[in-house]
Amino acid sequence: MTSVWLFLEPLDVLYLRGNAAFGGPGDHAEALMPPWPSVFSGALRSALLARGGVDLGRFTDEAAEHTDDRLRRVLGTPSQPGNFRLSAALLARWQPNTNSYEPFFPLPQDLLVFEQPPGEKDSKGRGELSEGPSGKLAIVRLRPQVPGEAFNHVQHSGLTPNLLVVYGAERGKPRRSWWLTPKGWDTYLSGGTPAAEDLVSTSDLWSYEFRLGIARSRETYTVEEGRIYTTQAVAVKSGVGFLVGVEGCPEELFHGLSLVRLGGDGRGASVRLVQGPPWPDPPDGGKITLVLHTPGLFPKGWLLPGATREGNGFQISFRGFSAELRCAAVARAQVISGWDLPAHKPKPAQRAVPAGSVYFLDKVAGDVREYLDHLWDIIAEELEKRGGKDGFDSVWQQRKAEGFNNFAVGQWPHRV
Repeated sequence: MTSVWLFLEPLDVLYLRGNAAFGGPGDHAEALMPPWPSVFSGALRSALLARGGVDLGRFTDEAAEHTDDRLRRVLGTPSQPGNFRLSAALLARWQPNTNSYEPFFPLPQDLLVFEQPPGEKDSKGRGELSEGPSGKLAIVRLRPQVPGEAFNHVQHSGLTPNLLVVYGAERGKPRRSWWLTPKGWDTYLSGGTPAAEDLVSTSDLWSYEFRLGIARSRETYTVEEGRIYTTQAVAVKSGVGFLVGVEGCPEELFHGLSLVRLGGDGRGASVRLVQGPPWPDPPDGGKITLVLHTPGLFPKGWLLPGATREGNGFQISFRGFSAELRCAAVARAQVISGWDLPAHKPKPAQRAVPAGSVYFLDKVAGDVREYLDHLWDIIAEELEKRGGKDGFDSVWQQRKAEGFNNFAVGQWPHRV
């Protein structure tokens, strides 16, 4: 359960790089927005260490001496993190009139948003048209179906028994550059389909700027001839920032923390302690969905931890909780890496399930929170069983602290 919520508002453009190689003459560094949750975890952990008087160089080398015993329990060491864990990393916009924020949630993969061209009078069978931030929009929610029930002419070779189906008269290419407002998120988790006014466009939250630079020699501290490069920077709109949830850390450790270094070059971001957004209680039994709101890192790729093959589907069973995985809406995998501080080398590249991916569970019995609260224990068990180099090593423990694998629980889409 999240105990502390923080609103981080950038004071300058941000340099948020992904995995693309960078460093040669003429290279261009593209930004990754929104960034991995590890960006916020690293910024907050570093700020707490610096305020606690810990020598960051010695901490990196596993030789730091914590002056505050609470910091030792919360932050641990680079290879053996303590209780600190990021439990949410959302976009948000500060509302100065109400002295509060409005969070925005990643668009779930089973929602399709079609933009209606100007002058069109109908939705072409793609859903009910409504006025959105940039004209008419048609929003469709995919629905899990078993071939043979609604359509007996379809066969598939998928690993799950259900297929996600879109009902529409014509083909079209949806746009993914949207975010859900709290109202749209609540509607979605309750099994409904959000309306166009429940969407916020990416262009209303941030834009990109390009910066020109030249490399400098580490020996002479002068420019290196021919080493010109360009960098993509993220310029957030006025009031836009990040809503970050932290668990395993007492709130008083954040008191007085007003500034952190965020992303490349350590650009500043202000920090506010805020109240967390209301999270609806999980539905009782039956059919539920699990929606990733931070990227997922699972030992079996896209497959949920603890899911085992049974018949033509997958079964999950853990401490009184059980369910059948019927299908999933999963986007193309991302690749997560980074720098391993204690080992002084890059972390291994790992395939991650993107935020917004959705898993459909049926025949649910027991409390799903029991499963989600122990998700990392299940991951550790699966890795230990696999053995070899893939055990629950320091990299996986760091990923746990960094804020991967956070789910929200909702209902299956209503029948229409």
